[in-house]
This record gives sequence, structure tokens and C-alpha cells, in this order.
Amino acid sequence: MVMHMKAKKTNGLNKWEFPKKSGIWIREFIYSQNYNGKQRIYSAFQVTVPGRVLGESYKRKRRQLPTKAKAEAWARKMAHGIKLQGEEFFKATDSERREFAACIPKLREKGLKLTEAVEFALLRLRPKGGDKTIGEITDEMIASKQLRFERGDLRPRSFHDFRNRASRFAKDFKDTPVYDLTVEDLKSWLLGLGVKPRTTSNYLTAVSELLRYAVQKSYLSVSPVDELTDHERKELCGTNRQSREPSILTIDQATRLLETAREHTELGLLGAVTLGLFCGGVRVEECKRLSWSSVRDKEENPIVT
Repeated sequence: MVMHMKAKKTNGLNKWEFPKKSGIWIREFIYSQNYNGKQRIYSAFQVTVPGRVLGESYKRKRRQLPTKAKAEAWARKMAHGIKLQGEEFFKATDSERREFAACIPKLREKGLKLTEAVEFALLRLRPKGGDKTIGEITDEMIASKQLRFERGDLRPRSFHDFRNRASRFAKDFKDTPVYDLTVEDLKSWLLGLGVKPRTTSNYLTAVSELLRYAVQKSYLSVSPVDELTDHERKELCGTNRQSREPSILTIDQATRLLETAREHTELGLLGAVTLGLFCGGVRVEECKRLSWSSVRDKEENPIVT
């Protein structure tokens, strides 16, 4: 059986405001439809909520429903929501309304909506973790690292280095709320240290760890360190050559390195260089912490020096 369906909407028949004096309008439409050679007639109801009713920053809303009862129910729901918004506005004090009126032109100039500005401010000015100063966060993190250090989970050099650098940062920003710290503040502080780029990089590493902790604890939404561009990092810290891909020494270069270490025994480098060249995977920091008592030959015998 072949069905031919075609629907045609006629002009609106009835139009009425609902609820009364709400500014919301309902219009009835009649549809004619050919169904398998037979014509069927049915109606639908379109509800229109003008933008001026919703508010200046909103576009009009329309919704089509199959029955008059459902159309009026949706219109009533919209009117109730708009009324609640209006009541909130009239609950505002005169000073709050004046503040609102003063802010609107500034927001328009930037192409922002009030809700966007408020959501942005709430996230940053009222962080989930509570209001914390940079001094308080520094104390928290130093205490955490102190515990790890005493437990043996953190090397003395790592603990003291972080404590010294973080404390210097906290000294200059002690009472500053962490959400008030800007990327410009951070750049000015690092440049004002008056140290070499490598040392600046070490300070930036300590501050990065501190602010990352603040983000994880919900004291801060975004770390200012993340806003530094690659160009700004190079401007502050120079080009870190250590970040380049490691290269493999040629046989000639390895030979000269061994011979130099053997000739200058006062440096005590021969053992470390030998292990570094011939024991794959041994890193420089690991070599530094090794003692000869830990080194064995393939039969597990100690190496005699």
C-alpha cells in the first residue's frame, strides 16, 4: 500500500495572551495532511515568549505543542520563571541596582554578558578550597615536604632547595591572596631577583610546584605559570640546553673522556665515567649516590679499587 503524506500549515486562527498581561502569546494553527488519498485536519499551538519579556540579552523563545492545555501549561511555567527573576531584581538594594547599572556599559564595551562576568569572578574570587594567602599555602607545602623529608621519602637537597626558594617567594607575597597573583606579578618578581637565567629557572620550578599545589587544593582555578608563553619563558630563563635530545658519544670521544679521567685521578671521575659509558641506564645522579661497595662484577664479587 502506497501512502502519500503532505502537510500544509494554514494561517493562525486564534491568538491570545497567556497568562494575561504576561507578554506571552499562544497562536493556534490548523494543519491539513494527505494520508493515503484521504485528507486529515489537526491543530497545533505555538507559544512565543518575546525577547523583551525574557530580558534584553535574550532572544525570543518559541515552542509548538499538540494541545491547548499543554501550550498554556508551558506558557504558565515560563511566566512563573520570569516572575521569579523579576522578584529577585526588586529585592536588590538601591546601591546594588546602581552598581549593576554602572557595570552594564563596561560589559557591553567588552562584548560580555553579566552572567559570564559573575561566573568568572565566582570561580576565582571564591575558590572551593577557601581563601588562602601565598604565605599560608607556602607554609602548608613546606610542612608536607618536611614530613616526607623526615620519613626519608625526600632527599635533603630537594627539601632544602624548595624550602629556600619558596620561602623567598612567600616573603615578597606573604599576605597576597593567591587568586590575586597575576602572570605579570610573577614575571616582575623573577626578573627582579637579579640572578642568572639558570637560577631563575630553578625559582620558577619551585613556584610552579607551589601554585600547582594550590590548584589541586582548589585554592586557585588557574596557575599564572600556565599563562607564560614559550617566548616569555626563554626571556626569563634563557634557552635550556639540557632539554635537548641526548646524543651518543663516538668511540673517539669516549676514548678521550676515559683517558682524561684516568690522567686526572684527583677528580675521582674514572669510576663514574666507566659506569656511565658501559652500564646502560645508569644516570648521572645515580652515579653520584653510588659507593664502590654497591658495585659488583658479573660473579657478584665486589670491585677492588
